[in-house]
Amino acid sequence: MCSCGRPQVYLLQAECHIVRLWVCRITLREQDHVTKFEFPLIRVVKWYDQKLSIEKMALLRLLKELLDLEQHLSDLRRQATESRMTLQDASVVTGHELQALGRFVQQLDQQRDQLQPARAHLLARVEQQRQRVVAHHQRIKLIENLEARRKSEWFVELSKEEDALASDLFLAKLARQARDGNIEC
Repeated sequence: MCSCGRPQVYLLQAECHIVRLWVCRITLREQDHVTKFEFPLIRVVKWYDQKLSIEKMALLRLLKELLDLEQHLSDLRRQATESRMTLQDASVVTGHELQALGRFVQQLDQQRDQLQPARAHLLARVEQQRQRVVAHHQRIKLIENLEARRKSEWFVELSKEEDALASDLFLAKLARQARDGNIEC
């Protein structure tokens, strides 16, 4: 009996119960992998990241095509302007030269007119591809935010378990000290 009149058997039983709870928590922690955070969707994030890289490369390819087309249109405009300037700088201009300039400028205008639908189509494709890139980026961001939220919840749960374990260990220590007679009830 301790000094308060209670049998020490009760204290020993309480200490054993606390130790059993502590061992069960450690066993559960090992089974549930609570000590290590694992996010099951990490493979999905990697897959979307690969898809994002592919979509970005496709967007860059389309942008290069658009840039080349814009450069070609710019060259056509530049050629027409240079031809006009050359003819204006000439001191004497014949009718034949004017006709040749007119046909040349008309041909350049036709080429530009033929390229405009291709440019419009390419601009639409660039916009569609840009939307795909944005969609993949948003999916990745959504999953990363979910991972951050789950990790935060995991930390809170881990802290609760650690607090409960610390409480159990403290109570076990008090029970052991009471059994040994170091503390009076």
